[in-house]
Amino acid sequence: MKEEALAKILREIPRYSSFMGVDELNESSFLLAEEAPDLVEVFIAGVSGEGEPIYALKIGNYDRSILAYGFPHPDEPVGALTLDFLSWALVRHRELLEELGFTWILIKAADVDGARLNEGWFRGRWTPLKYALNRYRPPGHRQVDWTFPVEYKELKWRNPTPGTRALMKVIDEYKPEIIYSLHNSSFTGVYYYISKPLPRRLYKLLQEIPSKMGLPLHPEPETPNVEIFAKGIFKSISIEDEYNFLEKHLRKGKCPTDFLSMGGSCIDYARKANPNVFGMICEVPYIYDPRMFDETPLGISKRDIWLIGIMRMERMLSEIRKFYGRLEAGRDNPFRESIEYLLKFMEGRLKAEARWVKSSREMLKPATIADTIRHISGTIWYELLTYGALYRMAIYEFEAHGDVRARSMSRSALRKAKKVYKELMELANIRIIPIRRLVMVQLAAIMNIVRHFARPGAA
Repeated sequence: MKEEALAKILREIPRYSSFMGVDELNESSFLLAEEAPDLVEVFIAGVSGEGEPIYALKIGNYDRSILAYGFPHPDEPVGALTLDFLSWALVRHRELLEELGFTWILIKAADVDGARLNEGWFRGRWTPLKYALNRYRPPGHRQVDWTFPVEYKELKWRNPTPGTRALMKVIDEYKPEIIYSLHNSSFTGVYYYISKPLPRRLYKLLQEIPSKMGLPLHPEPETPNVEIFAKGIFKSISIEDEYNFLEKHLRKGKCPTDFLSMGGSCIDYARKANPNVFGMICEVPYIYDPRMFDETPLGISKRDIWLIGIMRMERMLSEIRKFYGRLEAGRDNPFRESIEYLLKFMEGRLKAEARWVKSSREMLKPATIADTIRHISGTIWYELLTYGALYRMAIYEFEAHGDVRARSMSRSALRKAKKVYKELMELANIRIIPIRRLVMVQLAAIMNIVRHFARPGAA
């Protein structure tokens, strides 16, 4: 695939003003299959917890295959747009499909039920507050990417979500050579997770993609226990890595399973079907602050900045715990489990992280403006999302069960969310990124990777 061909396809990407809901994504898939029945097949890969079909598109019929899926987390809709556009582009540019020589299996919405719980913020003007107050993020044990069966030390997980089972079915049948999980971060730069090292020229290509779109590359991974291949390109996180980090830094007598309620990752499962599989995640943000990348040193250490963020998170968790205890949400409340998971996981994670920060020599280095924005503004952003989840939990309880006290508590959570939002907007220089640019990054990334693996012997 020549650079001019890719550039032409990227120029065809629409100037999106909103995200697509589940119904729109399904309608587009069936319309494409009607227009190109010789090339496209729609099939049911699985069934959601609420009984909805999880549709997959099969495009092409080659010996080698690629699995790409959107909504790995249901508050991350950019990837579904990328896959929807990609599906039409592969049909319109059949010469490209033939040149690459892969069968494409596209699942636009791996978490159908969760995606529907997020549709309240998909349309209209996007703001951080609107996003926070209409967002749904499932707990770890209900996340598609983190509930694959696994046995590791004391961790034994055998409870995949419906979306995870759909991916397992496709992986077992097609044994893909490439797996592309399309995520969004929220308040970062662009970054990638890959399952194994690549040639340096590919690192350079991946790093140049966001730069050409006017977007920053994020220099550090989400957690300290991640291997860095190059700036903005990190080794995929595995549940084993997370387990080992907790095991090393938790207090003596504590076990990682006290805090972990999740399974393995998609790429770890896929290795059982195809040991040579290559996995990639492309994280694109909704917003960023240009100062997140200003490496001007300050007069304090990295340790001080990290500990301030940890202490603030601990304070927030204490407030959340009190709020949760007063609300007494019902078992049918989908936001209840998210809060429970947050309290359980973050308690152990923050303690382990604090011990790591205090023992790491890296943390003695001078902090920069970027460190301050990423770890202080980033913490405030996380607070906004959490108070938004509390608001939705209380609103659900009032609307579903008529709990008048829950309505009062929802107002309290809303006031807190608005207060944190005001603090965030005063501290951070928020830039909202046009959706089109995010789709362009994700599409360009996978096309460059597929072009590499299309060559004989590239794996």
